[in-house]
Amino acid sequence: MYSFFNSFYFLPVASDFNNDMQLDTLVKEQKLFPIFTPEKELAMVAQQTDAYMQWAANHKGNEHNLKILLQDSPYFTSKSAVSSIRLELEKGRAIKNKEVSSKESDFSNRLLFLNFAKLSDAQHEQIDLELNQLDNNQKDLFSTLKGIDSHDLEPESDDDQRSDSDPGVYMTKERIESWLNYCRQLEQIDVNDSSVIFVTTSPAVFDYLISISDDYVNALDMEYIKVHENGCEDKKQWLKTLEKSFELALQAGSIKENEITEASDSCKLSGQLKLVFLSGSDIKETFNISSKNIPLCLVTLK
Repeated sequence: MYSFFNSFYFLPVASDFNNDMQLDTLVKEQKLFPIFTPEKELAMVAQQTDAYMQWAANHKGNEHNLKILLQDSPYFTSKSAVSSIRLELEKGRAIKNKEVSSKESDFSNRLLFLNFAKLSDAQHEQIDLELNQLDNNQKDLFSTLKGIDSHDLEPESDDDQRSDSDPGVYMTKERIESWLNYCRQLEQIDVNDSSVIFVTTSPAVFDYLISISDDYVNALDMEYIKVHENGCEDKKQWLKTLEKSFELALQAGSIKENEITEASDSCKLSGQLKLVFLSGSDIKETFNISSKNIPLCLVTLK
């Protein structure tokens, strides 16, 4: 994100960046505007998450008990611990929290899902790292047995990749709906603001939103663009120029590729940049926005 934008809003599902010096520095420099979650809400969700994980470990994912517990709702809506969950299972009914209003319950559910998604992404990333290490060890072993250098082996094709590095491929629809609803309920940013551009680094999220659009305008499609690296003295001015191009695109509804200036120095970083304007009833319902066209941008580094 920071390779393409001078500043942006960000929903980290955290109460602060005390444990992340890099992000905390960006906040102090007013380059990153995080929408923090109240610590009280995070503490409650952490308890719910721990209770579920303990329950799942105890019951080994028993399908019958899980269906009784969840019924029509895929998330827990109470602060109950494992003992309470077990008691309710024995009674044959799901947990219900009558003290929480429907709005607060929905808010908690969205946050709970986002927290589970965050944990799932971290687990997938760790699994990928371990599997890649295993593949490398196997590759080194066979190269040693064959008496050749492992660097001389043919590189793996894209089809041989063990998994997709894009976390957005998992529960794509649920991620989008939870993020949008939770962000809207926090009321810290006006999503109906005509100057707002929704930006994602997930090709899966980008493609899904296009797929549910009745129509869309492909305003910009650059599969390859050279960008400035962090610390480059030319980066600040280049980002300002790019920001101006986006502002013009919001006014005109399109942007020409020759209006986007690539980095022309020794920086070796490159990326992908796409901008579309989405429209249709499903898109408006998903975003809950009255705007005729909704700008969506995809940025990735290569």
